[in-house]
Amino acid sequence: KGEGLGDCLRRGFHEELNVEIELLNHFYVNDFLQVSAFNDEDQLISFYYLVDCKNIQAIPVDQYLSHDHKQKVKWVKIEELKKIDFTFPLDRIVAQQLAESF
Repeated sequence: KGEGLGDCLRRGFHEELNVEIELLNHFYVNDFLQVSAFNDEDQLISFYYLVDCKNIQAIPVDQYLSHDHKQKVKWVKIEELKKIDFTFPLDRIVAQQLAESF
């Protein structure tokens, strides 16, 4: 509460990965009903941005980010993205669009 999308995204990158980003442009937002996978009474509106990471080498690649071993950063070339590699429907749509755009 109290921050816009850009500020929220910058804060998230800083808190989760300890890196600073610059927003390049908005890439995608869903314009259809997407029910949450966690609560069928919640509707999702998801915003995806292209960003530039100034200190990308500081991101801990192939290391778990959480103690429960559920979050891990992995680099994949855009041309190698496969929507089947993603769990959630919106992420699959965006992966496909990224692969077709670049």
